[in-house]
Amino acid sequence: MEEEKSGITLGGIYRTIMSCKWLALIIAVVITVAGTLVLKFAYNPLKTEYVSNFSITFPGSGELNPVYPDNKPFNYRSIISKENLESIKASDKQFENIKVLEMYMQRDISIERNVYRITEEKTDIEYKIRVKAKYFKDEITAMRFIDRVANIPIDYIKGLAISKDAYLKEFNNQSDYELKIATLQAQLGFIKGRIDGLSGKIKDNEYNTFISKVNAYNDKLNGVIGILRSGLFVAEGNSTVESYRTQLVSLKALRDEKLEELKLIFGKFDETPSDIISNGESSSSAAVRSLASEISSLNNKISVYELYTAENAAVKPATEDFKNGLNEVFSELVVLTDDYERILCEYYSSVSLIAYGGAVFNVEIGIGTVKSFLLSFVAGLMLAIITAYIAGNIKLKKAAVKVDVAEVDDGEKVEKD
Repeated sequence: MEEEKSGITLGGIYRTIMSCKWLALIIAVVITVAGTLVLKFAYNPLKTEYVSNFSITFPGSGELNPVYPDNKPFNYRSIISKENLESIKASDKQFENIKVLEMYMQRDISIERNVYRITEEKTDIEYKIRVKAKYFKDEITAMRFIDRVANIPIDYIKGLAISKDAYLKEFNNQSDYELKIATLQAQLGFIKGRIDGLSGKIKDNEYNTFISKVNAYNDKLNGVIGILRSGLFVAEGNSTVESYRTQLVSLKALRDEKLEELKLIFGKFDETPSDIISNGESSSSAAVRSLASEISSLNNKISVYELYTAENAAVKPATEDFKNGLNEVFSELVVLTDDYERILCEYYSSVSLIAYGGAVFNVEIGIGTVKSFLLSFVAGLMLAIITAYIAGNIKLKKAAVKVDVAEVDDGEKVEKD
């Protein structure tokens, strides 16, 4: 006993632990099994992520700040916007149980962009989406959901409403025929320029057919312009000339009415209008002076209107034939613009695509099964050793106390003998 108390040795530690070897074994097994199961089925789902690497191709997508074909800026972060995620969920019954709002609010879905410069002019852009696996019942659902998310820009392009009528919609807002014609010319130039930009990219026969339509329409529009210029037509009730003509009649009627009122005041009907106005302006009555001043102002305005309408005397209301011709070229340009939109949409749909860097996604798990087992085993073994040592130490101490008591009892018996 003296030797055992002199210090702790490895042999002593070993004997202490082995004295409770069954306890140690039970603890090690329980911790290993429980730890492996917890890591695999409880911890891992919270940490496991589905990661998808992909590139997006559409006209202009290689730019650092690309824009969609309709000139809307392309912001890759908007791919995982709350609106887009909710739209995908609502689009398919298989996604109805995915908590997309929680996914968005908890930032359990993210996207990043990596730019690789290949040459001075060319860049390669890759996008990466990460989403926590806990939101999906299985990998198939996750794969389909992530694929839909990644394809949002392509879906947008394929359903694109091309900005096609920027000038057409201004046609009816113009009060002057020259301006109406100008909107048609601007629209024609706009769609021709966009189609010219696709020369060599779309089928030659389709390009040539469209350009032939543009040229034929341009000839017809020039014919309408010739009629307009030779006829000096104005839009009734809307143009400046026609407006001045109408207002001139009203101003003269008002002036004559005021003048008759002033004549009645003075009772002089044989004097010239200028004399009556002059008398009114020198009257002692403030009301009479005001009336005379109003007549003078009307006369000044009438003079201006008469001068303007005289200078534009050749301008006249449009004939019905001209109006019908203008409306016809407008309708034809609407049809031509719709054809332009069809060609652009078909082209953008054909060249817009998504390419994955391998599989649609890869699984990045928190801790693998083997690693979970090893970690749990090591933790269980260490805990088992510590527990067994503590329990064994207590056990040996109790045994030592019993031995000491027994030795004391034996000593007392010897003394009595």
